[in-house]
Amino acid sequence: PAQLKIPPPATTSTGRRIMSVFLRREYLWNETLGRERALNITYALVLWVRDDALWFGDIWPPSKLLAEPDAETTVWSRACRSYFGINERMVVLGRQAAGPMLSVFSSFMHGGFPDIPSANTEAFMRAAVTTAGLRLNETEIAVLPETTAQLVGDPPELCVLEKYWCPKQQPGKVLANLQFCHVWAENRCHGDHS
Repeated sequence: PAQLKIPPPATTSTGRRIMSVFLRREYLWNETLGRERALNITYALVLWVRDDALWFGDIWPPSKLLAEPDAETTVWSRACRSYFGINERMVVLGRQAAGPMLSVFSSFMHGGFPDIPSANTEAFMRAAVTTAGLRLNETEIAVLPETTAQLVGDPPELCVLEKYWCPKQQPGKVLANLQFCHVWAENRCHGDHS
């Protein structure tokens, strides 16, 4: 099987959580394929996004994404906080890119990848893009306007996890009174960054 050096899935809970994310993505992809067959349709784009995402704008229209060269084999990811890989918090996939990127669990478990020593999930996913011969388009925040947030405190306040905030992001009116959480587990907000 391919290598994911840190954290090792066989011996760490973090590694198991990573593999669980890969497995859930693959399950949903297989359900999508079944839906396509049942409805006799083919999706042109696929979006994966984390459940702690905070949208502060509209994603680019699909027509703009599909008009790009090699759209079917393109992986769109934000050009920040990629940690030597791809920012995988929100990714748009062209139809031909969706299969290999959403079947990473099976490929990992059954040796479908060559040895890919990776320091983290982001680097592993970049290697998966390269191995599958896909095109990576690292976009500006305007294309994929999302960040990571949670409700904390009593009464609840919206806090953006500073670790995932892209420095060049402009929050605009949606996040006028933005608060940052410096550490997720602290469960509190710090400072006004409007």
